Amino acid sequence: MVEKKKVDVVRIELVKEREVSFEDYDIEKLRVSKPEYAVKLVSTLFENSDREKVYVCALDTNKKPINISLVSMGGMNQCVIHIPEIFKAAILANCPNIIVFHNHVSGNIKPSNEDKVITSRLEEAGEILQIKLQDHIIVGKAGQFFSFKREGLIYGKEKVAIVSSDL
Repeated sequence: MVEKKKVDVVRIELVKEREVSFEDYDIEKLRVSKPEYAVKLVSTLFENSDREKVYVCALDTNKKPINISLVSMGGMNQCVIHIPEIFKAAILANCPNIIVFHNHVSGNIKPSNEDKVITSRLEEAGEILQIKLQDHIIVGKAGQFFSFKREGLIYGKEKVAIVSSDL
């Protein structure tokens, strides 16, 4: 008798760990419409951190925060980012938008070349997955932050149009 191979049938779900309160938003719509609002949403997650962390906030179509997930924790000056991990919670929650946050333990909010490269790769992956990278924010100390979107380093559809017009 030939033994049949078996494949597990699994269920993947998001599990709520805790809640983060947020304020100073457009109370009518609860939208994260400015980088300042986004930073206030996650600031307590980076308090007193002695290592780099990467969080992702999944947003619905109206840019309302649905969940925040820790996707990576590194050392004092670097953190490994795996692209699939960045999008996992947004996919599971059916969210079409994300904001990526990471901190620099030194407090220096200037993006490294690696930060710029990963932002570009996240943008490209998001286009394929149809999940828009709304911003990538580096969180420093005392409320300081660097917004890739505000500084013009996230392009969205304009970047696609530029690339396709060169073909």
